[in-house]
Amino acid sequence: VGIPYEARYIVGGAPPELDKAQQELYDRQVRALGAAGQAILSNLRVALVGAGGLGSQMAQALTLLGVGEIVLIDPDRLELSNLNRVVGATWARACRRWRKVKALAQSLNRTRPPDSPAIIPLAQDVRVPDLLPVLLECDLLIGAVDSATVRQYLNLVAVCALKPYLDAGVGIRAESGRIVPVSYTH
Repeated sequence: VGIPYEARYIVGGAPPELDKAQQELYDRQVRALGAAGQAILSNLRVALVGAGGLGSQMAQALTLLGVGEIVLIDPDRLELSNLNRVVGATWARACRRWRKVKALAQSLNRTRPPDSPAIIPLAQDVRVPDLLPVLLECDLLIGAVDSATVRQYLNLVAVCALKPYLDAGVGIRAESGRIVPVSYTH
């Protein structure tokens, strides 16, 4: 990247042209990133682990940026305490104990252009063996979890597969300048 910015990460040659609707929808981003940058975003496959307060906000941002495929992974169900911070949470969904990923994916899929890939909700613990191939197919892994064990697992997968991993974790507590374990009830 230099000034002016240029895209240097394009697999398979030149980026596809943006159609008129995409140019209009992503106009501000194209001004900043260029059409090639927007094309890269639209071709990314991202796994986002954690669909709570932070993860759902990140999923919404990725969706609005036009990221191509988003895989949401979280086994948790909605609760009334989620209504003030989880995208897609409604009173009815919380009372029915919907899966967070289902509510989030349904809400975000409605904001995407019709020809966009659907956001994929996987209501499982990311550490189940069946999900490893899913993670390995992604270009980027993002963790928005409150579990040190899940963070370590995602980091291990990323290091072994040479995948970028962003940890936007929560649930870290410090005392006297040192990180201390956080106890959870679930």
